Formats: sequence, structure tokens, C-alpha cells
Amino acid sequence: MLPPNLLKKKTSRLVALSLLLVLTSNPPWWIQKTDTASGKATTERDSSSIVSIYLDNYLDEALEVSEFSGIPASIILAMGGLESGWGTSELAREANNHFGIKGNPEEEPVYWIFTDESQTDRPASLKRASFRKYPNVLACYKDLARHLRENKRYNWLFRIPKHRFDRWAIGLEVSGYATDPDYGEKLMGIIKEHKLYLY
Repeated sequence: MLPPNLLKKKTSRLVALSLLLVLTSNPPWWIQKTDTASGKATTERDSSSIVSIYLDNYLDEALEVSEFSGIPASIILAMGGLESGWGTSELAREANNHFGIKGNPEEEPVYWIFTDESQTDRPASLKRASFRKYPNVLACYKDLARHLRENKRYNWLFRIPKHRFDRWAIGLEVSGYATDPDYGEKLMGIIKEHKLYLY
């Protein structure tokens, strides 16, 4: 049997090691799934719980921005979810930037990150890029609305009724908002899958 002072040290180390393992597991244990056939934890993330958390956290902000901007809340939420991995990306966590909005370090607070902007099958060409850093997600959502409102290539979108999320999604794609040729389809898929059209 160990003396009490050594037992206390050993227990403290065990607790610290356990905590470290919990915090560094990828994905964290609380969103791992268990394979019913093998009984083993899988590394597939429970996307429905991540989406639920995102919606719980940011639905009010999306509704507020939708009200004054005319952009459907479903579009704001789908864009933010798609582009930020439902708030789990480094840019979303560290800079409250859910849309990958670039920033100018000479004019505003920015967050630096290495990105791969290539649209080819060639190996990634990482470049250091600066992105806007926001005090909160509401500020990010408002900035997206300002960007869409002030950019002439998106003007025609604001003539589309807010309930026509499908037209908004395709409109963003054809207006060149994203480089992904399937961007509109992805937004519509997200909106339908998670019933964001209710907002």
C-alpha cells in the first residue's frame, strides 16, 4: 500500500491525465457514436447535435439580421453553418468569422490563417491570409448583410421574396459569392435537411 502523500500525488496525476485525454480526443468523447455491431466508439461526429447547438446559439442573431437586411434567416444560417462547420472551424472559434470574410490588417482587427484557395486537383498551395475578426457572431452576420447589400452584383437578390430560399441559394451561386460550383445546391440541401425554411 502506498503512503497517503504518494497516493494523493498519483491520484492527481491520474485525474490530470484523464482530463487531458478527454479534452484532446478527436472528436471529443461527448460527440462520438458507438457502432452497435462492434460496440466500439466511432470517429463520426454527431452532426445533428452540432447543428442543434449552432441553431440554439445563433438563431436569434440570424432572425435579427434577416429582419433589417431582407436576407432570409435560413440562408444566413445555412451559409454560416456550411462555411464554418457549424461553428467548429478555427476561424469561427477564434475570430467569430462564420463566412470566411477577408480582412485588411491595416484597417481592422484580423485573424491570420493558412488557407488553400486552389480549385484544382493539384497539391494544396497554402497561403497565409487575413480574415476579419469580430467581437461576436452578430457582428459577423451584420457584416455579411452589409457586404451583400453594398455589392452591386447581389442587388437583384433583394427583389426575391424571403421565403424563396431556393432562389436565394442559386442566386448567390450564380452571382459568384462562392467558388464552389455546387454552393447553391449545398445551401438548399442544408435548409431542407434541417428545416431552416421555418425561419
